[in-house]
Amino acid sequence: CESSITKLAGGFTMSTSASGLEAIFDDTAFTDGMVEGQHVRFSSGDGIDHYRMIVAINDGTDELTFDSVAPAEIDYSDVEYGYYYSDWDESDGTETGVSNQCIASRIHTTLPIDV
Repeated sequence: CESSITKLAGGFTMSTSASGLEAIFDDTAFTDGMVEGQHVRFSSGDGIDHYRMIVAINDGTDELTFDSVAPAEIDYSDVEYGYYYSDWDESDGTETGVSNQCIASRIHTTLPIDV
């Protein structure tokens, strides 16, 4: 599925707060390229991807504020942020830029292209 993202490097985690509205990273440089309005995708490895919009970034504490509650007090190592384009016009009603098909399965096999 189409995206322009930055992945969290291996060995680092994102931890959600007790309220589920904030997250903090142990990789202090990870939030440096984030912009309010981008989305964060995160998964605990159970096959469920969560998408949340970034509404605030505190560079001093490497903490994000999400637009809606995420599962609380969980550490995630499968994390990325950026822009998602499979539903750019939000016609699926997801408001994340991610189509329902891509939410169900992020990786799709395509036919080879002869060059």
